[in-house]
Order: sequence, then structure tokens, then C-alpha cells
Amino acid sequence: MSIHFKMFRKALVFTIVFAPTGCTGLLRHTLVHDGRNRVYFVHEPEGQVSNAMPLVIVLHGAGNDAKKVAKMTGMNDKSNDRAFLVAYPNGTGVGMLRTWNAHLCCNPALGNGVDDVGFIKSVISRIESNYNIDPKRIYVAGFSNGAMMSQVVACQLADRIAAIAPVAGPVDPSACTPSEPMSVITFHGTDDQIVRYGGGQFPSWAGGQSYASVDDTMTFWKSHDNCSTTHPPQQNGTIRINRFSDGNDGTEVVMYTIDGGNHSWPGGHRVSFFGQTPTHAISATDLIWEFFEQHPKP
Repeated sequence: MSIHFKMFRKALVFTIVFAPTGCTGLLRHTLVHDGRNRVYFVHEPEGQVSNAMPLVIVLHGAGNDAKKVAKMTGMNDKSNDRAFLVAYPNGTGVGMLRTWNAHLCCNPALGNGVDDVGFIKSVISRIESNYNIDPKRIYVAGFSNGAMMSQVVACQLADRIAAIAPVAGPVDPSACTPSEPMSVITFHGTDDQIVRYGGGQFPSWAGGQSYASVDDTMTFWKSHDNCSTTHPPQQNGTIRINRFSDGNDGTEVVMYTIDGGNHSWPGGHRVSFFGQTPTHAISATDLIWEFFEQHPKP
């Protein structure tokens, strides 16, 4: 049994068994998509909002759920501060074993061929019918399997999504043909043993697929966006920043590498007793929102 398999299974099991329950300020919604009853949660920003709001969709990792990723990221607090709406959809699965069909990973959603792109598209449409949403400022962030799913959404719904923020999850370059440019900000730790920085292969029970490295993921997006400017890399302690700008429609690709970083949300909270402790050298949530603000659709 490989170290990769052991670490992935350990993280999944500990998340399921020990994750704390509950997250305040979430409104539960249901819809039927592709014959399945699906659930998503919405956080409305505090106070009265008179203008059309941005929408940020946040996708949980495998073996996690909407409430846990809300707690992990602290996105509700940022929503209250900056007046945007947050949606937290749930993946499919039994009990808390919820996953996304992100092409690369993970079962059971992958093996069942779940139409998660269609589900997220339906969530967007439902929210637009219930709230005053700015269609040029719809964004997707995600962690791990949810990060992979955010990239699949960008590949297939580029006409609806302005930018994405995958944390610890690669793209599948062979299956990604976005119809429009896409701004991307990503975060990944070099010592991540669950989704390896240099690429690898998921265990058979999770799907068994090979996945691209972080560098290959960024190369794909900067090439797709036709970014013409490569900025000198920046190093601030354990944080390395690579930035590629002046892409088509003003798109930009930014990669935050956490030297020695593990499989966690930088600046976030552990959502399991045995979960890995994130770095607090940066706040992914703060940086993601700053990036999203700067990158609406043209």
C-alpha cells in the first residue's frame, strides 16, 4: 500500500468521522437534477445590498460537505464584509461520503457518471432567479476534489464563470476545452501527500486516474488565456508567487506555492480532529476574493 494511498484514505476517513457539525448563516435549498435530489446552501451577506451582487460558489473536498467547507474557508465572513452571495453545493454520495465527478476523481460520483456540471449550472440559474446577481461576476472556488471540480466547471461553463480559485486540485488538460478565456488563482503545498504537487495517480478506489502537476495546470491555463506577460517569481518566506498576465479579455493566471505546505486551505480552519494544520502565512480566502474582484467578465 503506497504512502499516497494511506494518506488519502486517512484524510478522507478522519474528515468523515471527526468533522465538527454545523455552520451558522446557511439557508438550505433543494432541486432535482438528472433524476437526483440535490442540496445546496446559500449565505446571504449581512445588511441591505442595493446593487447586483457577485456570486461565489465554493465546492467541498471528497468526504466533506457544504457546511464543512464553509467553516474551513471562512467565506461567510468575507461575504459579510464585501457584500457578495456565497453558495455551497453538496456533492453526491452516502451520508457524509460526498464527492464530485471531476473527471480525474472521485468515486462514487466519478464511477456513477454524476452530472455535476449540470447541477452547478442549475444552482446558478436558480440563484439568479431568486437574487439580484451580477452575471459578469460569478466565480467558483474549491478544495481538493472540489478544486478539480472548479476546473471542470471552468472548462465547460466558461461563458458563465469569470474566474476560478482551485486549492489543491489540478486540471485535466486532455478534457478541457473552455469556450472563453478564464482567470485562475491557485494554491498548492509542495508537501501535499494527498494530491501531489508534481502530479501522480489516485488510488483505485478513488478512480485510479493519473493527474497533472501544478506546473502543468498553470501552463495549460496561461496558454489557453494567451498570457503575454510573465512576471518575475516572488518569494516571501515559505510562499512563492508566479504570475502571468495580459491574457485575452484581461485574464490572469496566478499560482501560490506553499513550500512545505500540506493538504489544507491556507489561512483556513481544520474541519477534522486529525486534519492537517494550514499555513497562516497567507489567507487563501482573502487573496481569492481580491483576485475575483479584479477579474469580472468583460
